[in-house]
Amino acid sequence: MQVLLLTLTDDPLDPPGDDRYGGAQLFMFEIGRYLVRTGHHVTFLTRKSRPDKTHLDRLGPTCTIYRIRGGPERELSHHDVWPYQEEMREQLVGLTSTLPQFDCVLSYNWISGLFAIDLGIKPHVHHILSLGRVRKELSEERNPADDVRDHAELQVFRYATRLVCACNDELSSLHRLYPELDHSSAVVIPYPVDSGAYARRPFNSGVFLRWKAARLEEGS
Repeated sequence: MQVLLLTLTDDPLDPPGDDRYGGAQLFMFEIGRYLVRTGHHVTFLTRKSRPDKTHLDRLGPTCTIYRIRGGPERELSHHDVWPYQEEMREQLVGLTSTLPQFDCVLSYNWISGLFAIDLGIKPHVHHILSLGRVRKELSEERNPADDVRDHAELQVFRYATRLVCACNDELSSLHRLYPELDHSSAVVIPYPVDSGAYARRPFNSGVFLRWKAARLEEGS
């Protein structure tokens, strides 16, 4: 099966660390690795967030990462990526038209979810991982893109074949804060942790050097 993983705000080859956004890149990489191990062909689509990153990385015969341009080549939060969505959409549609037909798409966060809608690939599995209305409920600092995000989340949640929540609390928040939705497509798939099976993901040389340089700057 040909699987497209849309993770436009989190490069799956980026290491974790301080002063970085998210951590979802590790989660999406592990999903891709599992799919490859079970015999599927995986294509990641993400944003080029550093000048030294390549447009294309091949991690083997059945796993590829493409990076499209979108705004400055530095790390941006998902809210700050939004102003460049038209630039990214044009590249995304052009790129996917040259790739094999995909059998399904997995998306992470509302921006990637919107692009999944544009591509029209079904089934569409959307991993929520965070909810905009939870931010509002917690009185977190507002962002100019908050209203856009709320409208986008409703679009994505209604369109997706399956919504995946990371925990029961997230599912409960979805029911409570988004009463206008049909919640029948939402399920909970918790993050499993098996310390006996965990292995570090492979790094190419460029990623490894960036990681070590960042650690050196931090004095560790």
